[in-house]
Amino acid sequence: MCSAVWLGDEAREIIHHLKYEGFVTLGQTVAALIARRVPRPSANYLVPVPLGTQRYRSRGYNQATAIARGLSQRWGLPVAEKLLTRKRETKSQTALTPEERQENVAGAFAATPPPTARWQGRQPLPARTTPQQVRQEQSAQPGRLSAYNAAASATTERRGGGRAAASAPGGWVGKGRAAPSPLGNDGGAEIILVDDVLTTGATVAAAAQALEAAGWSQVSAVTFARALPYADRATGA
Repeated sequence: MCSAVWLGDEAREIIHHLKYEGFVTLGQTVAALIARRVPRPSANYLVPVPLGTQRYRSRGYNQATAIARGLSQRWGLPVAEKLLTRKRETKSQTALTPEERQENVAGAFAATPPPTARWQGRQPLPARTTPQQVRQEQSAQPGRLSAYNAAASATTERRGGGRAAASAPGGWVGKGRAAPSPLGNDGGAEIILVDDVLTTGATVAAAAQALEAAGWSQVSAVTFARALPYADRATGA
């Protein structure tokens, strides 16, 4: 599981424009920054974390899909947009506690089995990715050893017409903190989940559980930004 930057003010602003202001092509800028920071994984598919039907209709697009398409161009990996779906609508995770986030997305996803499982009748593997495992991996990163500053600028096209020039300033790490170092070993992963932000890991864990239950044996994830571990947020580190 890898992230390109910590969720500082600048990264938060970019994500806000991508998700809520219609700047869909910021997905290309975000993908370029991820590809610059995160080594190309060995995987079969990039799978964007899906939105619920109501949220997708309201927004008109999925920001995770925009990022995944940009990564597909840079990494040469196909995007499987329909492989993972949301079975039900969920609340916004923004104001929820870690426990509430986990409950909110539990069982919210469904996945298509891999071809070998469909053709050979292979039994699904038991789900084994939990939010606790995600949080343990999130807090174990070294991420403080060297400063990392990413700078990018792109002309983005607002959905529905019109153009606006957007600049992504450097120094996203904030508070002198180095960007999160890539974690884990994605070698041999069948699926790389793609999302904009990792906060507690509840959404990624629920999505991974659905994929693993459907028979995908190796699931990892990549996000643009990663929220500080709760212990650091509480102390202001």
